[in-house]
Amino acid sequence: MDPDARIEQTVVEGPGSSPGKRLTFALSDTDDGRTQVDLTDGPWPEDDPHLPFCNTHWGQVLHNLKSHAEGK
Repeated sequence: MDPDARIEQTVVEGPGSSPGKRLTFALSDTDDGRTQVDLTDGPWPEDDPHLPFCNTHWGQVLHNLKSHAEGK
């Protein structure tokens, strides 16, 4: 990826409130030589019943990515 670049995907069809949501993924270098991963998924209405699941799901996905990148 180019510095300060990001990948963005927009959902065009799917169940419930999925259409129109954007998934954005960006990597950047930190001052101490690590890689920062920024992930956004939304917009989400506050009363969407799937929001808690999504929050938990992405936490697990990022944990798995970290473990894979660290060779664990």
